[in-house]
Amino acid sequence: MVTGRTAAVVVRRALGSPRDATRAHDALREAGVPVGASLAAALGDDRWGVVLLAERRAAVVGALVLRWAPAVGDGPEAPPATAWAERCWSADDEPAVVEALHDAARSEAAARGVDAVAGLTEPGMPEAPAGVERPAEAAPVEGPARTLVAGAEARVAAAAGAAEMATLWSGAQAFRARWSSDRAQFQWSVDGCVGSRETDDGDALRFDAATRRLREVWLTRPSRVAFDEGVWRAAMALAAAPGSLALTEGDGFALPAMEVAMFDLELTGYVALRAEAFAAGADALARWSALAVTPDLALLFDEGGRWSGWRVTGPVARARPMGWPEIREMPLRPGAPRDALTALLYDWMCIDAGARVRPDLATDPDDIAHMVSLRDRARALAESAKAAGDDAVAGVAADVAAHVHWSWGFFRVGE
Repeated sequence: MVTGRTAAVVVRRALGSPRDATRAHDALREAGVPVGASLAAALGDDRWGVVLLAERRAAVVGALVLRWAPAVGDGPEAPPATAWAERCWSADDEPAVVEALHDAARSEAAARGVDAVAGLTEPGMPEAPAGVERPAEAAPVEGPARTLVAGAEARVAAAAGAAEMATLWSGAQAFRARWSSDRAQFQWSVDGCVGSRETDDGDALRFDAATRRLREVWLTRPSRVAFDEGVWRAAMALAAAPGSLALTEGDGFALPAMEVAMFDLELTGYVALRAEAFAAGADALARWSALAVTPDLALLFDEGGRWSGWRVTGPVARARPMGWPEIREMPLRPGAPRDALTALLYDWMCIDAGARVRPDLATDPDDIAHMVSLRDRARALAESAKAAGDDAVAGVAADVAAHVHWSWGFFRVGE
């Protein structure tokens, strides 16, 4: 119980009674949490998690959804190893209410042998990772100016005030980076960011509304693959300075995707460039600058300070199956399955970027033999890796097989 404003705040677990179900339903809807048709039954069974209600004078003034998750490899009936606060809501963003909900969440977790709760956030402010202080408001930025696109400007901000960011290659489709603390929020993106608007085939740089610091990155694989070792090596050799970007001008702008992709046979590095930047050659690229927004991902700027490319070091190490919980980490282990996945991804990206015959329109089996072979390899690798207990490799291979099936048109022939 915490005192605040005019009366004490009491936090309790919502039960499955009709009264509690109604109150929890209204509080969750107010918090923006989707509510299913079996809420009362869920509240009566705490094996999945609990809903905590904060009340003052019997009126609900806040709510928190706390979910349990077993250890990776344990079944759903195993005791929880992790506690996640999916959403914490206070009617008036009142610190006393948030504090009371946080304390209750920690107590619920401790009662089940869980030492810490991930995802506890102040209203509108994601929790910073350990050792990183999140600025409360935009700080002065004195770094060099950078042009993202016409009408959108940013400056290089010091790394000291930047939140830690993580890189993911989701399903080996697009590369993504986001604040590490946001990965515990059960959301693919954070509401309220400013910057580029979402497009079907473009890139996205989204900035925190309060600090104007880069918070989310979405980078689409270019549709064209080129093989120029000199340009690729020049891009990979650029020394990347740590830091972040702070948006200084522009909002709601569109970012077209890069046009040219380059990668080596072992996939030690992936480079994406504007077409004119690729045409300028290795000598011009050697005079560029690179900004490491994560340890794996760097944004590349030409001599005039224009955003003209990006690169990812060791992309296979950041590959994850689509749909995995954001907080889950299972790096691809060295060995034969990872080597097979690397070869599969290389061939898949090369074929995916080239002209293809639709399987249902092919008149000569040889026209699609390479496509059929890759589809069969992806399916076989997904099955063998799954049987070996390598869920990470199996999941990414299955994602490639699904892409081949739907995007290449195999669904039209039923195979």
